[in-house]
Amino acid sequence: MIYLTEKQWDNRIKTIATKRLRKFRKALTATSMGWYFNKAVVEIQSGSRDTVLVVNEVIYKELRALFMNYSDDELRERGVIV
Repeated sequence: MIYLTEKQWDNRIKTIATKRLRKFRKALTATSMGWYFNKAVVEIQSGSRDTVLVVNEVIYKELRALFMNYSDDELRERGVIV
C-alpha cells in the first residue's frame, strides 16, 4: 500500500497525463484519467491536516503501465477505457 496526500495523488496523475500527451500527441485529460486510476484507491483517511489516500500499489502500477504503453484507441480496444 502507498500512502499519499490528495495533492501527491493529483500530481502523479497529472505527470502520467503529460507524459502520455508528449508520447501519443493525443490523450485523455488528467481529470478523465483520474476516474480510471481511482480504482486503485483503497481507503481515504481524513485528518485534521490533510486527507490521505491509501492506494493499492499493485493496481496502480498495472494501470500506470497500461496507460504509459498504449494509446487511447488501443486502451479502448482492450476494454480498459470506455
